[in-house]
Amino acid sequence: MQIVENWADIKGEVMNSDPSKAAGDFIPVEVKVNDIKDVKDHRNLLADKVGEVIEVNVPKSLWESLDVKKGETAVMRVRMASSRKLFAHPEHLRTE
Repeated sequence: MQIVENWADIKGEVMNSDPSKAAGDFIPVEVKVNDIKDVKDHRNLLADKVGEVIEVNVPKSLWESLDVKKGETAVMRVRMASSRKLFAHPEHLRTE
């Protein structure tokens, strides 16, 4: 499998986050995607995910510091790793 540098900016409703399922320094967060935008000079491997619920691994300390609640809107930059898992960029995450 070839690894491709990829990022997408997503906006969506937080459906669930469960700190008890944290893997290392990341918490899995379920987001219902409402909008996806390309990131300049990067491939967007998530363009077809609008309307779907995706699981994004978010740095645990960042997620806890933002105190995001179910139903809030999250805006984050996300990449797909070689394992097909999704990860949020720690410097591109906010709520609206």
